[in-house]
Amino acid sequence: MRKRIITIAVLIIAIAVIFSMAACKPPAPPTNNNNQAIVAILPDLLDCGQEEYLTVPKKIYAPTVLATQTQKIVDKQQESRDDYRGDSEWSNDNYYAFEKPYFDDDDNWIEDDATTVTKILCYSEAEDIIERMALAGIDEDRMIELVEYITRDDSDYDKLEKGDLDKYPLTRGDGSAILDYDNLDEISDIRDNFDDYKLTDGDGDNTKAYGQTEEFWEDLAKFKKRKINSEIYQIFDNEADMFARFQMEYMNHQIQVVSEVMIPAYKANQVALGLFALGDDTPDNNLIDTDEFKDYMREELFDIGTLSYFLAFADLTLPTNSENYWRASSNNRKKAMTLYGYTYQYEKKEHEVFDDSVMVGSRTEYEDYLFLGHKDYFTDGIDGSSSKGVDIAVRFTEYDRRSYREAYRYSASFYNKYYTAQYEFQSLQEARDREVYTDSVEYLTGIGYAANSEVTYTDEMIDGLALGFAESLKISDVNYEYTGVYDNVNQYNKRNTDWNSLTDSQKEQRGINAIKEVMLQYEQLESQHYTITHDTITSSDLIKFLQYQIKSYSADYVRAIQDNKKEQVINRRKLQRAFQYFDHVYIYTEEKDAFINQFPEIEEQGVVEEKIEDLGRTKAMYVNLNANYSGTDIESQITRANAADWPGIASNMAQTLSIDYERYNPQGDYYVDEYFEDQLIKRVWDCGGTDDECGREDDPYDGSDTHMYDNELGERLECERTYDLNWALSRLLNEHEKVFRHMSGQIEVEFKKVSDFTDYYDIEKQWGGTPEVVYLSSEIQEIPTKQATWASHETDTVDPGDEISTVVLTGTGGGQKPNYQLSFVGTQRYQPAGENNGRQYFNSDYCYYEFDAWCVDEALLYEVQPEDSFRFDIRLYPRYKVINKVAPGQ
Repeated sequence: MRKRIITIAVLIIAIAVIFSMAACKPPAPPTNNNNQAIVAILPDLLDCGQEEYLTVPKKIYAPTVLATQTQKIVDKQQESRDDYRGDSEWSNDNYYAFEKPYFDDDDNWIEDDATTVTKILCYSEAEDIIERMALAGIDEDRMIELVEYITRDDSDYDKLEKGDLDKYPLTRGDGSAILDYDNLDEISDIRDNFDDYKLTDGDGDNTKAYGQTEEFWEDLAKFKKRKINSEIYQIFDNEADMFARFQMEYMNHQIQVVSEVMIPAYKANQVALGLFALGDDTPDNNLIDTDEFKDYMREELFDIGTLSYFLAFADLTLPTNSENYWRASSNNRKKAMTLYGYTYQYEKKEHEVFDDSVMVGSRTEYEDYLFLGHKDYFTDGIDGSSSKGVDIAVRFTEYDRRSYREAYRYSASFYNKYYTAQYEFQSLQEARDREVYTDSVEYLTGIGYAANSEVTYTDEMIDGLALGFAESLKISDVNYEYTGVYDNVNQYNKRNTDWNSLTDSQKEQRGINAIKEVMLQYEQLESQHYTITHDTITSSDLIKFLQYQIKSYSADYVRAIQDNKKEQVINRRKLQRAFQYFDHVYIYTEEKDAFINQFPEIEEQGVVEEKIEDLGRTKAMYVNLNANYSGTDIESQITRANAADWPGIASNMAQTLSIDYERYNPQGDYYVDEYFEDQLIKRVWDCGGTDDECGREDDPYDGSDTHMYDNELGERLECERTYDLNWALSRLLNEHEKVFRHMSGQIEVEFKKVSDFTDYYDIEKQWGGTPEVVYLSSEIQEIPTKQATWASHETDTVDPGDEISTVVLTGTGGGQKPNYQLSFVGTQRYQPAGENNGRQYFNSDYCYYEFDAWCVDEALLYEVQPEDSFRFDIRLYPRYKVINKVAPGQ
């Protein structure tokens, strides 16, 4: 199995660098070169943290208007309260326990799906909500519009079941704000847990959830968010400061309701209702920094994410010495006003790039943009019209260029201000995450830092952006210029279509079709050569850009590790809640067999096994993430990036581009695709031998990067094919390969193998006899003294957006890869696990082993699924069916 050489896919310096900057602090302002000749710089957004916007006179509403709008909120509250109060009249002095997990009449395990915002609304006073609007300076007309959005009638939608598309209105004016946010939460749940919903169709189709594809649910979440934004922008228009004040006031209102209404009602009724006791109510760093508040949010509302956000917001705005108990002082509200004001304006600019009144065929511009974004290439009529493929490609490219031009191309100095506001808050939330995500098994005092060095996501991004964000803007400007030449777009689309319109089996016919992949990569290489040799781009720019990418790589891993630990906490707490609310009493366990041995009801067993699986897979991914990141020396890479030879790299590219690959004649099985890679990225054998001397096996394309040979002493040695350090581009990848792969979205899959089978068995199992006893090697992994030691078998790469099936499922001809096939995937056969010269079975002196599955964990409990997608490098471990033949010593 060859490890695919990293070619153009990881050398792409994309305009998307700027598009993906979701929460990053840029550096200090650049010198004088903003490339203004290429694209105009957008004016700075308004800083709503300025003194004039912090405090405004309270609005006074006409008494009749006030009464009418208050009653609308009261009526809307009753709809939500009806879910909890039963037949009694609602009173905030009583406590109405929110829905706990339970089995419905069809034995489905139902978990509370009401949002915390809705729960708080139940305990709010309508007068207080409108009071917050008045304090924010919202004029009467806008107040009426805002109340109308909050209180629209949702009765027709509430009747519909989850997954019914009519339940999710997307037209402005349909559905309330409460429905919209509940919809978004529900849609996001289906999108984020798509695998859990795939079999709900009833027709056996395991590629859809509720009759729709994963792409559909991804897009629906975006459409729903756009609908919500359109409602908000319709109300507040360009009054970003008004929106920011209301956002801050309503946050304070929600925190006040939890603290002064919900928790007291809970405490007053906890004995009668059999509820658990809350912790101490003494505040620490801010008004809600109490054990009592944390326990209530974490245990009763079961919303640790909102708890962390509330605490971080209070850290920013509500210190214990606040003069006005539930309103931030002018000085404390400044930072929140800047944050919310910038975010409102920035997202409004993004929203306005696409005009929903402009139709492209039967789709709006935004619908067309998302639709085309799912296409791998553009052919005539692929959009359902009579348009030429080249015109569709240009249209899609222009959407991206327009977004950059109208919504993203601010100056580096503005981005410095914008992300300073973003990161000051996010760093507070990171700190709170480390503290409040706790469980009673593994993270008793919190999830802590991602690494021993106490590095954080925000730390790394602040460092990275200071190193190279201004330079990233310059590079993105050049990409903007290049994609503005439609001949470039058309030529790329032709090459891309030629290759990606082929079927997998056609792509494996390398003698015929490899040239098509090469010409696509050639086109990509030309664009990158254009960028790094542009007269506005210096070697210093490229070095700083690379340093930014190194820090971004580190930041992404840190965030992924922390997110994984948070997910572990949530998964474990969901498992614990299942045990808590089952009708039967069981001993808590995180092992499936240990639960089965307690003889549970069948529906309870299903719930527990599913949640143990979720927790186990999450923990397995943590091991992968931690192992991949722990060996990365980020600071050393930053230093080494200064030595990158960009003129030499440009020369290497030019030399590669000078060859006419369409005239290349294959040499045996050495086809043009590998020839192109060998021209671009040079490699040598570390023993000093040539390809002929070291063999490269019978088929050079099999990617064998090792060679066994006997030295003059008769010792059996292995040499390896490594990067040629005399070639600038190879030196660059030798130093920063993982960073470049991460930039491109490509991941590396490492297939592990058992180093030594000699002692790999369970001595307690039956030896010989009829019938033979077959057991899985996962049982061996449970025995500490017998656990496998692992070595690397082979590596492969998965391209951005591809599923793991591209490397674990069976191919034909030269495309065969080490893999396994689940029984329902058709008739394709198992592929080698890397033992005994690549066969799928192995005989030791004592046992017979037949390859069973690739697993994501060393315990061999969790099979990788063909449809799995990963954002980070992954290690896979082979599991075997084992038969004990002859006991040791016999």
